[in-house]
Amino acid sequence: PISDSGSYENEYISEISKKRAHLVVDPDSGLDRIAHVYQDQNGPYSVNLIKVNIALNKNSYYKIQLLESNEAKKKHQYWVYKAWGRIGTDIGKSIKKHFEWKSDAIKHFCEVFLDRTGNEWKNKNEFKKRPGDYHIVETHYGNTENGVFTFDNQLPNPIRDLILMIFNIGRIENQMKEFNLDFKKMLSGDFSKDRICKAYSVLDEISNMIETNEKSCTKMSGASNRFYSLIPHDFGTDTPIIIKDKKLLQEKLEMLDSLLHMEVAFETILDAHKENEDNIKRLYDRLDANIE
Repeated sequence: PISDSGSYENEYISEISKKRAHLVVDPDSGLDRIAHVYQDQNGPYSVNLIKVNIALNKNSYYKIQLLESNEAKKKHQYWVYKAWGRIGTDIGKSIKKHFEWKSDAIKHFCEVFLDRTGNEWKNKNEFKKRPGDYHIVETHYGNTENGVFTFDNQLPNPIRDLILMIFNIGRIENQMKEFNLDFKKMLSGDFSKDRICKAYSVLDEISNMIETNEKSCTKMSGASNRFYSLIPHDFGTDTPIIIKDKKLLQEKLEMLDSLLHMEVAFETILDAHKENEDNIKRLYDRLDANIE
């Protein structure tokens, strides 16, 4: 239901904005009330990783956070929190390790990242994907100011309600669930046009294999792994499906078409949410349409 308060959207957008900047301490760490994500000139020490391997029935995530006590100036306390498991399930584990010295915590964080990805943390911006290792779920580190959906009398009520319906977070979430997408993984990561375009390229490779009857199980499985790494899917405990026929390929193409539209809507919502003015009027202006 559409509400004048916009409270659902306010809370949800604020949460996702923070997650996109990796500033939220994972509540499962038990440290969210006493610590924060450590940052230096290179950004926050928090990363989400993903690994998909259809042959081994792997659809896994791995999170690493370096946390600093809120009272660090009085007492040096640091933790490296690690959580891992299967996407879309409750299967997983976590562990946190305490450090008195920041340098030791940073060293451990970097060692874990290297072990899981084969890449140095200091070179994360030039990350190279390695077969069999985890990949980074790319993240925007943008402005995370907490705006709210505000209203004034610039728009008639029927038009205002129409705008809220078009840019409805619940509708976007439901559409993603219909495609078996992991909604929170997508939005806390890089729900961007660039990412979707990379996924289109992978599907184009698969299409060429289908058209030329080059249906090598290894190649199609590898391409499917890359596709699901770009667009996280919730398969539960089921084995991820190899994209090897025209029907499934067409379904994934239609899914990406829908994601492109959703990406535009969601980014528009985020942009409007950062401004301290009539957000609904801003959304209306972005449509570039005269609604009467």
